This record gives sequence, C-alpha cells and structure tokens, in this order.
Amino acid sequence: MKLPLFIFLAVGLLLSACTNPEKETDPSTVAKQEPNTIPTFSEPQDWSRAEKNGVITYTAPEGNATLSFVSVAEAKDAQTAAKLAWQMMDPGFARAVKLQTEEAVARGWDAILQIEYETSPAEERVVYAYPHSFKGQWSVFLIDANLGTLGKRSAAARKMYKSLTRAGYQSEDLTGRIAKHITPDMLNEFLAFVESSAKALDVPGVGVGIIQNGQVIFSGGVGVKDQRTGEAIDGDTRFIIASNTKGMTTLLLAKLVELGRIDWDDPVVSHYPDFRLGDDDTTKSVLIRHLVCACTGLPRKDYEWVFNNSPDTPAQTVFDELAATQPTSGFGELY
Repeated sequence: MKLPLFIFLAVGLLLSACTNPEKETDPSTVAKQEPNTIPTFSEPQDWSRAEKNGVITYTAPEGNATLSFVSVAEAKDAQTAAKLAWQMMDPGFARAVKLQTEEAVARGWDAILQIEYETSPAEERVVYAYPHSFKGQWSVFLIDANLGTLGKRSAAARKMYKSLTRAGYQSEDLTGRIAKHITPDMLNEFLAFVESSAKALDVPGVGVGIIQNGQVIFSGGVGVKDQRTGEAIDGDTRFIIASNTKGMTTLLLAKLVELGRIDWDDPVVSHYPDFRLGDDDTTKSVLIRHLVCACTGLPRKDYEWVFNNSPDTPAQTVFDELAATQPTSGFGELY
C-alpha cells in the first residue's frame, strides 16, 4: 500500500393520560420515583452532578450548560410534562414552544418527543425538553445550554439522552435467531415502504442496496435524483457517503499496522511530514490513533466541508482547511 492512500485515509477520518387537570399545572406532581422504577442513563463524564427536589442536574465544566432529568408523576400530554419539569428548575419558566417532534419509540418507552423552545439570537442558547412516557408517567430530559458549549460537548448530551431506558426494560435477545430469506414479495413490500416514507418526509430520492448471504440482491432506489429533469435513482447514483467512510478507513489503517508499515503510536508527521493541524505543538502531538478516535478536540467541520467543496475539490484544499483549525479541547478530553 502506497503512502498517497494513507494520506487520503487520514483526510477522510479527520473530516468527520392522565385525568386530573388541577394537578397538571402544579409542579408538586413532580415526584421522586421509587428506586426500582427510576430509568437508567449514562451520566456525562466530567460534568458536576447535583440533586434537589427530585431533579438531577449535570453542569458542564464551562458552567453554562446543564442536562437535567426529572420524573413527572402525571401529566395530560408531553408539553404539560415538560412544563412541569422546567418549573421544578425555574418556577418562572414560560418559554413558548417553537417545535414539537415525535420520535421513534425505543428502550421500552410508549412515546418519546422532542420539544424545542423559543430563544433569541442574542442569547446564543438552546433549550430543549425530551419527555419520555410509559403508562401515563413521564421521565423528562432537559437541555439548557450555550450554543458553543453544547456544540463542543454534544456527544455527552446525546449519549445521556439516547441511553435513557425505562426501568425494568429488557431489550430483545437475538442470540441464535436466523435472518429470514428475502423473497420478491418482501422486497416489493420494503421498497413500497421506502417510497411512502420518502414522500411523507418530502425526500426526492433514496438509494437502496441489499446484500444477503454475500450476494447483492437489489441495487437501485426510489424517486428521482434531479427534480428538474426527473431522472430516476438507480444503482449507480452517487450520494455523499458521510460517516460510512470511517469504518473502512479505520480498517485500512489497521491493516497497515498489521503489516508493520505503521504503528498506532507513531506521530502522523513521521509518515506524512506535510501534515498539519493547528499550531506546531498540536501537529507534533497527533498520533496515528488520533486520526480514528475522534478525540483530538477538533471541532466539527461539516458545514465548511459541504458548502465550500464539491466532488472535484482537490484533497489539498481539505488539508489546508484542517491546517488552519486549532482543536478546542485537549486530546482525549471529549469526543
């Protein structure tokens, strides 16, 4: 394997109901649940923890972002549950709801919703509630954070939210289960589902590839790739592949390690002297393993990459963008 492929790999990785209306408006309906009914969740590392009046709050090291968990005994709907939860944090909470989105149920809940509240641009702040319901009771996850801090520490917030699991829930055990053989009727049913979902979400076209037992049994899609021309999606339609490159890139770097060509603890500049990230000290500190751990503290560059580049953009342009970017946190401090 030649060095230019390794350089390409490095670039790819760095880019990377209830019934009592009177109680529904009374914060006293927020109560601690019994220990055996408290949902489980992953606590954010390096955030300080406090508990008061049944509210568990984690504060970011910067001091301007909080993640909170509140159990609500009863509420008529998600907005009421969220309001009650916020009132336990701030009795004067009265922000207007900007957007409410129902999410796919998971981890044993009957319903999960995302509620975004109005904030002014000058606040540089985001306020969210994520009510989770099960048999009329609500567990509410709250975010009140500075935009910059949440952008930096979004992984911790996402991990806590996505790990919130109903007490007593056991995920399905698929050990020993054998995948069904896909029949033509099943394939047609699946494609019809994709097509109807795309229409519901106003997505012009979707590419679909299905592999079974090592064989490609379908390569195509639904809808169009160009709304102006009506050209249909097919098996050769190109899409931005996004984070799917990460697994491939990590595997190929691992093969180089296996072949003895590189080592995980080698400085990147020892193999690619022109590599640069931020200042000189940062550049010299980047090891091969840092290219695939998402732990260098490099801020997200998605928008810069998507809006400033095209499929024909030279790789050197990407290197130039990275070279001018200084990590916003220490190595290994956070994802």
